[in-house]
Amino acid sequence: MEEDVEKMAAADAFAEDREVCVLLDQVSVLAHLATFGILGVLLRYGLEQLFGPTIAQVTDTSSALFIDLPANMLGCFFMGWVGVVLKKEIAHFSEHLAVGLSTGLMGSITTFASWSQSMMRIITAGCWVRGLLGFLLGMELAMMSLLIGIDSANLLLACKLDDATTETSKSKKPKNLYWRHTTQLLLFVFLGIGLWTMAFFLLFRENGYRRKKLWIACTLAPLGVWLRWWLSNLNGRGVAGRLPWLPTGTLCANVTASLAEFVLNILELLGVVSNHQLLLVSGGIQFGMLGCMSTVSTLAAEIYWLERRAVGWKRCGYAYACLSILATLLAGLISFSAVAWIHGGVLLPS
Repeated sequence: MEEDVEKMAAADAFAEDREVCVLLDQVSVLAHLATFGILGVLLRYGLEQLFGPTIAQVTDTSSALFIDLPANMLGCFFMGWVGVVLKKEIAHFSEHLAVGLSTGLMGSITTFASWSQSMMRIITAGCWVRGLLGFLLGMELAMMSLLIGIDSANLLLACKLDDATTETSKSKKPKNLYWRHTTQLLLFVFLGIGLWTMAFFLLFRENGYRRKKLWIACTLAPLGVWLRWWLSNLNGRGVAGRLPWLPTGTLCANVTASLAEFVLNILELLGVVSNHQLLLVSGGIQFGMLGCMSTVSTLAAEIYWLERRAVGWKRCGYAYACLSILATLLAGLISFSAVAWIHGGVLLPS
């Protein structure tokens, strides 16, 4: 009888320890995503300023070369590294780091919602050809950047001198795994809290509109990354038991974030969101939360993998790309056209 009681107590202790480990594991993933999400927003802002009208004058809000095109290209290029070719090597060192770099950093540098919103503003201004060309150009350059990233990463792996040593090191189990995970957890928790606190502090110290919007975006960025990561659990489940190949989670994240950005943009154009404070919050939500909730790099990687598995004429990757763009285009046309019809005219970009 005493042995049974001891076994039950040991089983309860094991279950409790397992729950604690699962909780710490989830906290570690969220910390990685939050940290890399904020860094992704900062990098996207820097690229927007560098290639935008103020410095290089390559991109513009009214051009098919939309303002976030360089960020989407850069994120897709490095997604070829960390999300396709080197994903197993990074996951062998740390699965959470692999998720943080691919889903967190590359997913937050790129943004599907801002791209869609820019093209819809052009289309609703009457420039259909330019807007549709922007959709086509954005998708092609994203895929090309991903393929170049994959090829360059494979070239790097091919240049390794000692493949045998690499294979041997892969077969060995890392030592002190518990302490390494604990250290990594604490590091990214402190980094995430530090970056979020810095953004929150600078929000009240900064006076310029653009910088204030950036810091609001940084404080809201983790919410967008977490929502996208949560929705990614829907990938592989299909729709009503059908289309199991369809990455439903990524599709929902991109279309939902784009639709939310359309609504906020319409409210700004109609003057509902007009005062300085509301415009700041709306801009921060669009650039931070919705920008991180949607992603082009993950979309491009999923198209790549679907095409790799394609057999014969069934090109699921291309179907997924067309579905993502058409669903977003339809949502935008319905939203903007309804308001334009009510007001008896075309909504022009502000």
